[in-house]
Amino acid sequence: MTQAEAAAYLGVGQPRLSLLETTATDSLSLDQMLALFALYGLELQVHPRDARSHQGAADDQPEW
Repeated sequence: MTQAEAAAYLGVGQPRLSLLETTATDSLSLDQMLALFALYGLELQVHPRDARSHQGAADDQPEW
């Protein structure tokens, strides 16, 4: 799938999708994020914050 096709699926322009894929951005809607995950075959998992310590997460890793 091309980036243009993926962008059309999400309802955004190809340059916008390129920015979302390559840089940190704070303007991605939840709907767009979930659609992007589905499109790329990804699964979002939510865990309690205290579960990080049980999974061996390093303290210096970002929270998200």
